[in-house]
Amino acid sequence: MATIRIPESARPGWESFVALDEPLAESLRSAFDSQAPTLDIDALVNAVSTRVPEIDRPTLRAVVETLMGLCVARTSRDMDLPTFVKSVLGSPNLGVSKEQTAIVGPRLEAFLACDSIATTAKAIDLQFENRTILLGSRILSDVRPVFRDLIRDSPVATVVIQTLKLTVQEDGEVKQLFIALDSEDISRLQKTLARAREKGDALRRLIPKLPVLEAGPEDE
Repeated sequence: MATIRIPESARPGWESFVALDEPLAESLRSAFDSQAPTLDIDALVNAVSTRVPEIDRPTLRAVVETLMGLCVARTSRDMDLPTFVKSVLGSPNLGVSKEQTAIVGPRLEAFLACDSIATTAKAIDLQFENRTILLGSRILSDVRPVFRDLIRDSPVATVVIQTLKLTVQEDGEVKQLFIALDSEDISRLQKTLARAREKGDALRRLIPKLPVLEAGPEDE
């Protein structure tokens, strides 16, 4: 049976998860069970943290990110949950003892089955499946003077320059794009975005029984 190796970046979250005593682990699982899936990991962490204040938020976030990473790994390998858990616990870089396996195995299986963890992980993975992801946007406004041939004379006019700044992640690399816009461009962009919102609303009406997960606004 193939083993699942946890990357070093996820080790702190894994070690914190394994170190939980049983009553605290059960309280944490119950807190996750009470939450709905979301695209906002911070909101999920904050909501769970209020119910389990014994775990500080940085530690809780590390645990959540590790569990969600495992959920994505299971989905990508198309493994059933019990087999996947056995593969994780059999990883040589974790060094999980037989005594720990008896406790951590059922715990890990229960957490990976939590809807707020598993569905959130799948939704975020789908959201970032595209090659280029928008991370943020901002409009930069600038007024530039127009001079005659002799620059020492006062400006004879001004031009308003609008620049759309897009921060994107492309193939894992964060990039910034700057696009000059005039009033006509802005009007066309507004119409395009309004059309996109209308399409989204129409699609939601087609699936009224399913919740639609959306990220909060990040525009500046």
